[in-house]
Amino acid sequence: MKQIKLISIWIFTLMLISVNLTACGGGSSSNTEHKSGRLLSSTLVAEYAKDAVEMSGLDSKYAVKAYRIIYETKDKNGDFINVSGLLSVPQKSTQEKSPLLLYHHGTQYENRQAPSINVHDSSTYILPAYIGYITASPDYIGYGESSGTQHPYLIAELTASTSIDMLRATNAFLLKEKIASNGQLFLGGYSQGGGATLASQKMLQENYSREFTITAVSAGAGGYAFSDDLLQSSQEVLDNYDTFEFSRPSNIGFIFKTMDSIYDLKILDRIFKPEYVSIVNSIYDGSHDSDYIDSKLTGKANKLINKTFLQDLLAGKEEGLLNAFKVNDLYDWKPKAPTMLYHGKEDDWVRFSHSQKAYDTMQANGAVNVRLVECIAEAGQPTNHANCFFPYLLKSYEFFNHYVKNL
Repeated sequence: MKQIKLISIWIFTLMLISVNLTACGGGSSSNTEHKSGRLLSSTLVAEYAKDAVEMSGLDSKYAVKAYRIIYETKDKNGDFINVSGLLSVPQKSTQEKSPLLLYHHGTQYENRQAPSINVHDSSTYILPAYIGYITASPDYIGYGESSGTQHPYLIAELTASTSIDMLRATNAFLLKEKIASNGQLFLGGYSQGGGATLASQKMLQENYSREFTITAVSAGAGGYAFSDDLLQSSQEVLDNYDTFEFSRPSNIGFIFKTMDSIYDLKILDRIFKPEYVSIVNSIYDGSHDSDYIDSKLTGKANKLINKTFLQDLLAGKEEGLLNAFKVNDLYDWKPKAPTMLYHGKEDDWVRFSHSQKAYDTMQANGAVNVRLVECIAEAGQPTNHANCFFPYLLKSYEFFNHYVKNL
């Protein structure tokens, strides 16, 4: 039996910005003869015995079959494209039903990390199925079947719509294979996946409540108030311009490269120093990891970022970019389903203030089923981003256990 620690396989990185698709230049597609989310194919890619792994704190109950499914979604222009994801199914008797978990993955730079490609017995996307959840994990646009397409990194509207379309494809697969779902739907994800979780929850509640009923949601360490964070971070960089260093310049480049592409802002030459513009434009092709990208950029703010860009942004002159961040904020609404926001106060990648502002605003909006849970890491460990994932996982299952049936 393989012994594993979940902390080593569940860590995700960084944060999520959500963007309203209508602000991305998206329009109605002329190809509207069928609904998005149409299942195109399914392929069995792996089978695992129930004792393939031993999970600390969680009981493995079932053998698992993992399928790569290909389905349709819409891109930023409203055109149909083929995308993929991994569907992990606990092997129960035909009479037994299962709850469904939509699990959102975190930041990925390489195509080989996509859920439907990075398949192994201790995969993040396999583990919930050992417990009893049918687990749907979309690759997102730009990875898997749609590799070579611009990945809409941190663009929540596209992330959410692609995820919801995977739910539709999943239901079609379950019907075809005569696999019983009990009708419960859980949403989860950490870091970028935390923001993607709230984005999907919001879209499901506002646009698809007749099609899907959310049972409970757990969002960990996600970014929900990025317009505030953009201005606060920019001020900090500007105030310490000659000494400030980014711990992950790869993420800075990825964010602005995606925003520039999705919004057609043409701002990269205003943001970055000339020697890095072409690198940012070309390096996010799905074939390089973050360490390699970091080595091609620099963490030194005064070498990477134009000072005039920071000054103009804080002076309100970069209106297009600032509005994009504002429309992406996810904190000012009223979730109906039971929702847990989980975050560590010492988070070094996504500020705790994101979750605090979301919780405070949702409470003010009348949300009675939202709770904010502070991370408690292992004794002597800081409650930073990495150290809080395993506690998030256990707390999520504890939270879901109040509502789940048929595990």
